[in-house]
Amino acid sequence: MTAFDDLIKFENESTSVDFKAKQYVKTEDLLKDLVAMANANVMGDRHIIVGMKHLPDGSRKFWGINKDEFVDSATYHQLARENIEPEIHFDYTPYEFDGHLLAVLRIYNCNDQPYMMRKDYASLRAGDAWIRKGTHQPRLMRADLDRIWDKRRNKFTATIRIGFDVAGTPKEISVPGIGKISLPSDLAARKIAQILKEREKNRSTELLLTRERLEANIFRGLLGAPKYEHRSTKELREDLESVKDTYRDDDLYELYELHGTKLNLLIVNDGDSYLEDVSIRVKFPKLDGLRIAKRIYAKPDTSGPFGMPRASLYSILGRDYPNVKTYIDYMGVFASVGTLRHGIAERAFQEPLRVVFGRELIGQKVLLECTLYGKQLRTPRKETLTITVTEAS
Repeated sequence: MTAFDDLIKFENESTSVDFKAKQYVKTEDLLKDLVAMANANVMGDRHIIVGMKHLPDGSRKFWGINKDEFVDSATYHQLARENIEPEIHFDYTPYEFDGHLLAVLRIYNCNDQPYMMRKDYASLRAGDAWIRKGTHQPRLMRADLDRIWDKRRNKFTATIRIGFDVAGTPKEISVPGIGKISLPSDLAARKIAQILKEREKNRSTELLLTRERLEANIFRGLLGAPKYEHRSTKELREDLESVKDTYRDDDLYELYELHGTKLNLLIVNDGDSYLEDVSIRVKFPKLDGLRIAKRIYAKPDTSGPFGMPRASLYSILGRDYPNVKTYIDYMGVFASVGTLRHGIAERAFQEPLRVVFGRELIGQKVLLECTLYGKQLRTPRKETLTITVTEAS
């Protein structure tokens, strides 16, 4: 249900989202909105949030709905069944948000377009039809009908399989969880702490300015920072405080590239025609110990002139890495696949995901919710894949 929170807080009015300050006073307005939303040229669910408005400055104003005045969903369903054809699938449910009682009108499975009035009702006439375009609801025109009929003629009904990129394209695999590892920042912190401990035992060390330390400080700007052994106690304490920031890139490379699992999916079109404009969304649950890299992390290389980092092949590969976003209750991975040819397995991601399965996950199953979109698909194809996290051998 947290997806509704995202709609309420972040979405603007659009082809698939509308906001209403109050419940419908004129039921003919409800019928018109239902028809327009159901005819919209979008994929997935469409929503009307009742009890609030999105203002021009981007803020939200909440009116809410009196609990005693909340309209029962059955009332709206009966009205729609009697006056709209074909049947529109929707639900009308109460939703609490920040102390306000709102209503969510969700319209779904709009696979039988065009929708229209089946008889006269108030000012509406039999055969009237509208379509939601942005924030407008014009009447359905010839061009809209042509698109709908083309879409119906070209609908894609073949089986599409989604599985893991291993032999047999299975829907379930096992991966080892990582054990306790020492990251570069951990090793550096231990080394600094050891040097400071030894200096505490022999305070005279700090007073000895050897030729080696002197040279290291003279050429610091040219050749890079001196070794920890050649730094003052004050510098070492500052280094210890900032060690995580200093070794951030080293840690990320170590974690994702050396210890992470490189994960990809295969998509197989078992039909006899191409599927165009294919894209995929994979939802990972938010779990302790589950981490997904948002890009490819290169091994830091400061061997360039004056200690500058060198260009890395990873910066080039990173352009092909899928888009990873973090949401309230899940992590989403998005990628464009393009044209899905029939009879040929296509990888979902040009560059595999880097995923870390921590030891907290050992013995657990991680469920991946995959949704495939395509130009000829009347509804997105969905598949749930399973990853069992095992003890590392």
